[in-house]
Amino acid sequence: MQNHSMASMSTPISIIKLICILMCVLLGGHQVQSQVIVVENSTSLKYCPYFGNRLASPQPLLANCSWFRNQSCCHQEEVDAIFQAIIPLFNVNKQCRRYMSYLMCYICSPDQKDFYADRRLTICDDMCQDIYDNCYNATYKGDPLYYWYRNGIEFCKGRQFQIAQYQSGKCYSIKRYDYLIKKYQTSHATALFSPLTFYPTCMLMAFLLQFLLSHPISVLFHTF
Repeated sequence: MQNHSMASMSTPISIIKLICILMCVLLGGHQVQSQVIVVENSTSLKYCPYFGNRLASPQPLLANCSWFRNQSCCHQEEVDAIFQAIIPLFNVNKQCRRYMSYLMCYICSPDQKDFYADRRLTICDDMCQDIYDNCYNATYKGDPLYYWYRNGIEFCKGRQFQIAQYQSGKCYSIKRYDYLIKKYQTSHATALFSPLTFYPTCMLMAFLLQFLLSHPISVLFHTF
């Protein structure tokens, strides 16, 4: 009777196992396809006027401005040197720190030719205001930023930046790279589900499910 019961369970167990494996294949295949798309979209050659018009290149170990890893004008050691030379803001919140990093990441953008010329950076007016809105309470040279500048435009002019409207396409704004940042954050968050680890994990889950369904609870908690 017990053998008949176990035999009757084998068919649904096999079906469940097959469904798990098929889900792994489908989801894993989607993950591989997404990674290929990221690489294919980054193959166009672009030059970098900030660094003597050298070509942008992949920088897989880029720790700062990491959304430019597939195609970057900067190298990590250059980012370190430039970031250290900046006069820091104090009493900054998380959002201010993020936007200041966004600002400095223009040196890594492969689109520098659109907004950097004659050693002058052109920033979009919306970027200026976003920085100011998130950092106006930060301390700069001993006083709050709003003591020095009344709005984002004054802030950018005070930093000797040129200003243009975002619609012109001739200025730097992190909004231009929203899709890259979101794509990087998504791929970074799902790194554990890469094909190297995704398939073994799914197979293990399938076999574990088979084991649990084919053994009574009393066997699992049997004490000697």
